[in-house]
Formats: sequence, structure tokens, C-alpha cells
Amino acid sequence: MITPKENLQLVFEHKQPEFMPLKEDFDLCYPHGQNFINERPEVAGINKDWFDQSWTFEPSVNAANPTPGFHLFSDITTWEDNIVFPNLDKLDWEYYVKKDTANWDRDRKMSSLRNLFGMFERLFSVMDFTDVLIALMEEPEACSAFFSAVADHKIRLFERMIDYYNPDIIIMHDDYGNHQGLFMQPSVWRALL
Repeated sequence: MITPKENLQLVFEHKQPEFMPLKEDFDLCYPHGQNFINERPEVAGINKDWFDQSWTFEPSVNAANPTPGFHLFSDITTWEDNIVFPNLDKLDWEYYVKKDTANWDRDRKMSSLRNLFGMFERLFSVMDFTDVLIALMEEPEACSAFFSAVADHKIRLFERMIDYYNPDIIIMHDDYGNHQGLFMQPSVWRALL
């Protein structure tokens, strides 16, 4: 019989698995926290992420959301004046990796890192959502530059995650739509994201 990790590998290779994969077949980690990869504070109250965006924890949904009325900017053409990317080399990678992977079973389970806030989520966390949708139509060049800079930051982040965690897979989360469709025209999504 094959291991859960080998079975999942079949799935990722678009082959027939020997048995139904389960979430328990993964050693899953969201590497983040106030003093580590702080893309969204997860503690109660009002806190700031590593971009200086204010977040308010909402107990009813058990998650933090951007603090209403507080965004880093409203004009996408000013993003470079308002966004400072964190220095990833100043993070205590070894401490968090040791803590996060202490119980991983790399022989039997697939190791998976999850990362929040892709390019679009990052934009609508630092800018009002309505302003974001308008910016996509009125300032596509500035939006593209912002997305490119965030993508470059994510590449640097993932390079370190790979070097330190050595995961089997990394999954980056982003919200592009809801149950009714994309938040933008597919042509805009294809051009900018």
C-alpha cells in the first residue's frame, strides 16, 4: 500500500489515486504571526500588518478584516509613496520553521504551506474595495505596477519559504470573485493578474 503522500502525488500528477485523499494527509502550515509573516494580524482587537495597514478582528467571522475607514491610500497612482515592503531577511526563519514543522511527517504526509493575500487581496486590503474596482478600469498601468511589485515580493517570500521549510507544495490564496463570478471582467483579470 502506498503512503498518503504518494497517493496525493498521484492526484497532483493528474493520475488516479489509490484511495480518496483527506485533509489529514497533509502537514499544513500557515506561516504567519505578529512577529513573523504578518500579512494579516490574527489576534483580537485592532492591529497592523507589516505594510502598516490597520486590521480589526471580528469575532463573528473569527478573522480580521481591514479596519473600516482606514486604508493606506485611495489613489492607486500613489501606491509607491504608501507601500514599504518588509525586509524578509530580518525575520527569525529558523525559530518559526522549527516550531511550525516540529510534528511534520515528511515520509508519510505531504507538507503544505499556505500563504494568504495574493496581489488582488493585497490591493483591496490597503485600498477601499470600491476604489480598487474603479482603479482597475481607470488606472490599469498603476494597478499593473502594483501587482507586479507585490508579485516580486511574493517570489522573494516563497524563495525563503522553500529554502527554510522545504515544503512539497505552496498554495497562495487570493480572492478574485464570489459565487456570481469575477469581481472584474475576465479580460481585465487576464491583462492585470
